[in-house]
Amino acid sequence: MNAIQRNKTTSVLFTAFVLFLIFGVFIFSNDELEAQTSPKDLPPGDIATQLSILSGQPNDLELVFVDLGHKELNRPASAKTIGNYYPDGDTTVVEGYPDNNFGNNIDLWAGYVDSFDDGKIVRGLIQFNIDSIPPNSTITNATLYLNMIISVDPADLDRTITTYQITGPWNEQTATWNNAPGFGVAGGSASIPNGAYGEYEFDVTGIVTGWVDGSYDNYGIMLRGPESAADGSYRGFAARESTTPPHLVVEFEAPTPTPSPTGTPTDTPTVTNTPTVTNTPTVTNTPTVTHTPTVTPTPIDAFAYAPVIAANYPIISGRVVDQLGQSLENVLIQTNLGASQTTDVNGFYMFEGLASGEYILTPILEGYIFAPESRTVQIPGGAVLQNFVGEKLPPTETPTPTLTPSPTLTPSPTNTPSYNCGNLINNSGFENNAGWVVPVTAYTAAYDSTVSHTGLRSMRTGIVYTPPNVESYSSTNQIVTIPSNATNADLEFWLLPKTTEPSFMSVATSSEDVLNLDSSTWSGDIQLVLVLDPNTDAELARLISFRQQDGAWRFYSFDLLGFAGRTVKLYFGTYNNGLLGITSMHVDDVTLEVCTPN
Repeated sequence: MNAIQRNKTTSVLFTAFVLFLIFGVFIFSNDELEAQTSPKDLPPGDIATQLSILSGQPNDLELVFVDLGHKELNRPASAKTIGNYYPDGDTTVVEGYPDNNFGNNIDLWAGYVDSFDDGKIVRGLIQFNIDSIPPNSTITNATLYLNMIISVDPADLDRTITTYQITGPWNEQTATWNNAPGFGVAGGSASIPNGAYGEYEFDVTGIVTGWVDGSYDNYGIMLRGPESAADGSYRGFAARESTTPPHLVVEFEAPTPTPSPTGTPTDTPTVTNTPTVTNTPTVTNTPTVTHTPTVTPTPIDAFAYAPVIAANYPIISGRVVDQLGQSLENVLIQTNLGASQTTDVNGFYMFEGLASGEYILTPILEGYIFAPESRTVQIPGGAVLQNFVGEKLPPTETPTPTLTPSPTLTPSPTNTPSYNCGNLINNSGFENNAGWVVPVTAYTAAYDSTVSHTGLRSMRTGIVYTPPNVESYSSTNQIVTIPSNATNADLEFWLLPKTTEPSFMSVATSSEDVLNLDSSTWSGDIQLVLVLDPNTDAELARLISFRQQDGAWRFYSFDLLGFAGRTVKLYFGTYNNGLLGITSMHVDDVTLEVCTPN
């Protein structure tokens, strides 16, 4: 065998040897992980990585990469990933209030607000942290989901809202019109009809691609609408403080690392065919080729993944918060088909690998009730933003144990007073049209069969949809007489308050006459529960005067024993100033429990 033949033989053997080693490493890694069948739970903003189907795998399966503590393992090529991200910060900058910050508002505005006396342009800013996407990944799709909750448009036209790349840094708690960042390239747009509330999609693939490939820094996304006085319209979208926050879904392919082997196989040039043709064992084409059998890949941004077989998409995901918008952890989300997930510290949950069918999602946490009580989702299709709001139930009173007297003791007979107790409210649950007075106003209150705490109906006060957004009181009342010998008089009721009025609008102070507010003085919307004189409507007690967006029913209780011997009017109402947002308050299960001695 001559030298050329020997070299060819050695090369073939070396190639087979390396392939055997690589295959062995993959089998060893896979054996270590065969018990894992789904992505590990990652916090919001991180990724549960899904891979495209590899040749030879069943059509209903795909590879999933799971973070293994940053071990340096090979990442197969063509990794297709879906990342779900929620905002780190969002706010609105308002030209008419150039030094005001609105970082705590529940809404983001885009367009032109006619109601302001001065500059009127409004723009929304949203910041996402997508650092979990490896650098130089290929962004195949990025979609921003926004839920419209405000629509002001006197001309009643469709308006285009456009996304833009933000070109400078900003902070949710300090951003104002005067220090707001600029904007650069435009992303996707959506044409939104007036009053067509709900979720809208914006294609921001180009913007996210620029963030990831380093074309520009990630300072977030700006929302802009028509910004001229001639348009005089704006759209408002739910902010991260709301129950339906903005949501960014990014699909990408992570780069394949280039292996950097520690050695290169070399055919030592000392193989010499001398005139003596001495083929001795010292020929240096031996198995001591310096190729190290453990090929060391180059890690990508400290992330390393190992492949595990997992079920395919779609997914169902969402978030659970309390009435103040705070995350609720350890809420069990149960389905009618047996699957369940638990919310993380940020209130998020996700189902994946779901079979086709109708899924009914029910949240469960001891001591809470939820709105809605359940959600129905059809698969295939998948669904995000399947959110719930939890309300903590009032604590139940533990009865004091009754001491049983010893049978040897004969207590002296005492006169135990007896009481007559009853509810003075007629039609507590608004199930019929009796008992309550509903004054006719520019936007009259009404019985509502679409919303209730219990039963079939409640009373709606205020404005729940626009148009129109008009200045109006909207209320209901009932007159009751509390006996002079009452021993207790407990007023209890449930409220469902909602508002899109911006937080910079004032709420009436204790010295203001809340029944004579005036939009010309920029009085803000307000929700009210009052005790009034039945003859003059003079305010006797202000039980509630706030502007809240709870998203769920809340229980209230007040002691009215101080009105014993008097006839009073119980007033439940909402004032809208007709300027910016809208405000409403549903009322249900009103009782006035009064006891008198026999």
